[in-house]
Amino acid sequence: MAERVKGEFILDSNYDISIRKPLDARSLVPAYESLTIKDNWIIDGKVAAYNGMIVSVANTSDASKNGLYFLFDPNCTSKLKSPNVEDAANWHKIGENSDISAFANRLTQIEADLADLDTRIDTLESKVTQIYDTYNTFATIAGIEGKLYVALDTGKTYIWINLPNEDGKYICIGDDTESYTIICGGDATAE
Repeated sequence: MAERVKGEFILDSNYDISIRKPLDARSLVPAYESLTIKDNWIIDGKVAAYNGMIVSVANTSDASKNGLYFLFDPNCTSKLKSPNVEDAANWHKIGENSDISAFANRLTQIEADLADLDTRIDTLESKVTQIYDTYNTFATIAGIEGKLYVALDTGKTYIWINLPNEDGKYICIGDDTESYTIICGGDATAE
């Protein structure tokens, strides 16, 4: 199993960068052509690129070349050798700017869906104040209006309903089957 190379510094905090540039300057180039210029990747006399590096191209005049690129040189099989950054075939486009916009839009939709779900949960909690877990013996005992009861032996869910001019009844409201059963103080497992 190949282990990842661990960093030399361990930090117990994160960064707030006050400039509008990436923390790792290698992660952004102004133009597609910049990817394949070897001098752009030389730091302290060595090519400071690696297989798996992801670089964003942001301002190429040909907008179709903007996006995220993944560097992979299949001929670079040694940790001691740098990948060939000058070969355009080693730069694999993995994302369009439109993909990033679509992803941002989807995140916005997910946030809206979660807010709606929170509202629905709050509404349900206001209507059902307590759920009782019990075995089928609860069916012989009068319930409390609006409370849900779950029969642990069958997994069926019941609600107690007080009916005018009648005794209250448990109504089966969920049991993973197509049948819904009304029971009157009898066995909760009865169909």
